Amino acid sequence: MDSAQPNIALVVLDTLQKDIFDRKFNWISGVNYNNAWSTTHYSPAAHGSLFTGKFGSEIGVHGKSPNLDCEQPTLAEILRDSGYTTRGFSANTYVSKYFDFDRGFKTFQNETRVVSGEASSFNWPQFIKDHKT
Repeated sequence: MDSAQPNIALVVLDTLQKDIFDRKFNWISGVNYNNAWSTTHYSPAAHGSLFTGKFGSEIGVHGKSPNLDCEQPTLAEILRDSGYTTRGFSANTYVSKYFDFDRGFKTFQNETRVVSGEASSFNWPQFIKDHKT
């Protein structure tokens, strides 16, 4: 990566109140978008839109197809191909490598077995593998 290129951090926090974000994440500097709206309420389609710049319906991500399996390049792929080191972190079961949301990330950490800060006895990765359409 060229040292003149800016660092980029995209922070997505599902269902977090803005006042709590402001208190807990006031250490993050940069541009904030206070009037941003999601393309949908459904996490896979919303994140698919965020990662590609297209509506979920345009890239085939919807309730019956939660996989990010489309020809459209993702933001992480574009940044990676431009020389950025890309890293992804997600605790969302849908926004995981099991649904192809790790595309373009050099590393992608996805802890899907944590619920409210404690390890869950339910094995989400195995459930997804067994039930993936």
